[in-house]
Amino acid sequence: MEKWISLDNLRYAVRKIDARFAPKSHAHTAATASAAGFLSAADKKKLDALPAQGVYGEEF
Repeated sequence: MEKWISLDNLRYAVRKIDARFAPKSHAHTAATASAAGFLSAADKKKLDALPAQGVYGEEF
């Protein structure tokens, strides 16, 4: 038994998908300590405060 979907239902589904997911090609600005970008400015400050070496002494 074949099942068909109407064009209107297909368009509705595509609009719902487009509304939920970012396009394949999009950009984010870089975060700074004073301006949010891909992450908040507060989170950027926290990351900047981390030491340059990892737990086992590796460089990041």
